[in-house]
Amino acid sequence: SGQARAINYMNIRGEYWWLRLHAQGIDWAQCHADEPVPRQEGTCADIRSLPAPSGARLVVYVPGDRARMHRVSLPHRNRRKFLDALPYALEDQLLHDPASYHLLPLHTDKHALDVPVIVIEHEYLSSLLEQCSQSGWQPVMLVPDYMGIAPPATGTWFIEASTTPLLLRMPGQQGAVLHGEPGPLTIGTLLLALEQSAVAPHILRVRVATPQQYKMISAW
Repeated sequence: SGQARAINYMNIRGEYWWLRLHAQGIDWAQCHADEPVPRQEGTCADIRSLPAPSGARLVVYVPGDRARMHRVSLPHRNRRKFLDALPYALEDQLLHDPASYHLLPLHTDKHALDVPVIVIEHEYLSSLLEQCSQSGWQPVMLVPDYMGIAPPATGTWFIEASTTPLLLRMPGQQGAVLHGEPGPLTIGTLLLALEQSAVAPHILRVRVATPQQYKMISAW
């Protein structure tokens, strides 16, 4: 559970249960911030099957498709005015009315030209929190799965290719889901991310699952 251990960079304290939600079910681990490896770990079919006791604190990694990142160029020194303007700034980028989404701007330098914003549907978020509440669990953090990877050094992009879909992590508060099967040609969503990036990476690091995958990706 490398991602379970990587959560420590987010300053979680004490004991917590780490969950990663994905299409095949849930990966989970019972962790303590002061211990290098999980106390126990496993998989379950759905969140109701999680063996955590009532009162457990949860760090939940949600699929990146459910928690997408957008960037907006708005003055953000006045937080109230920024939050009021945020739905209008994102309106053209969203499939549904902005009122259908929970919009979470991430902390950024006050001199930054744009601000990363996590967008998650209210319906999905409410359903997830209700399931946790019914079991007495306390979600202390919801994290897009790509943001659960520790940020790489400046000038480096990191791709987690051992999962489906692939996860892209960039320096700072940046990340994305990469759709498509890794092969000898660079996948389209990665090329799109490179084209949209203000600063191209000098190094691309990729974690692969198999020697065959390594051979294909080496041709990028």
